Amino acid sequence: MPLIEPHLDDGANKVSPPEPRSALFFDGTNWRVARVSATGYLEIDVLTSTLPAGAATEATLASVDAYLGLIAVLWNCLRTVGTDRFMVKGEDQLHSFKETLQALTTTQVSGAGGYIERPGPSAGEVWCVTHIMAVDYTSATTHHEYIKRRDTTDYEFDRKTQAFAAEDRSFHHHLLWLEEGDTIRVTFAGSLADDWCGIEIVGYSMTKET
Repeated sequence: MPLIEPHLDDGANKVSPPEPRSALFFDGTNWRVARVSATGYLEIDVLTSTLPAGAATEATLASVDAYLGLIAVLWNCLRTVGTDRFMVKGEDQLHSFKETLQALTTTQVSGAGGYIERPGPSAGEVWCVTHIMAVDYTSATTHHEYIKRRDTTDYEFDRKTQAFAAEDRSFHHHLLWLEEGDTIRVTFAGSLADDWCGIEIVGYSMTKET
């Protein structure tokens, strides 16, 4: 231990050690007295610091927080928690269900022996059509041709042939799936120009997976 000088230079002011046994630290040029806080605790200032390789940064922690938020949302989708397997809500359902579907479209036929159309679902939906009704309210017809139209291609899926009086209805009773852009078209053979015809559809709508 070196001898204590009456006054030491701490780099800013002359300080006097309270007793000759005060701890001194050598900075390479001078001996200095350690600084303490007002409560007597040793003060250490970190002048420079470098993170080690792989250390977490603020951006890393923000990313972790975002993923934890996604996990919290996923947790709410589970029907059971704390069992030996996850059970997702609705997993025992064959299809999703949004709402019932029932709509009647009435308009003038496209021309003599022409057709009318019923547009399909909007974006993000699928329709399961279970029943379709077609009718010419004005004139007698000889057959009703049921067509699913996608883009510019027609797919005939049913044809009802008989002597239909005005207001006689034909029915289709099989499942038909429609996506955005699909159209149901019914052609009325024997209809006259300006006849009023109708298409009624029944079923249910679903939402696509997102």
